[in-house]
Amino acid sequence: MQGLAAAAGARGAPRRAARLLGAAEALLEAAGIPIYVTADHDLHQRVASASRELLGQGVWAMARDDGRAMTFEEAVAYALERKGDVTGG
Repeated sequence: MQGLAAAAGARGAPRRAARLLGAAEALLEAAGIPIYVTADHDLHQRVASASRELLGQGVWAMARDDGRAMTFEEAVAYALERKGDVTGG
């Protein structure tokens, strides 16, 4: 999921990146895997920093929380949809 967040960020969709990062965090926590021990931790931090800088802390936190609230199925569906890729959605 962090890789998809990075791709969203690279395509100019920081809000989508933040949502996908939030979903990744929640899914890892649900599986009992701390984010800081995953191979993608550095990527996660870079994408989070870049999207937070573009969106501002408040908007970024809301988008991340939206992602954290997604079920696994919702996160997968969101990750696969193309709507908003370039507009930041």
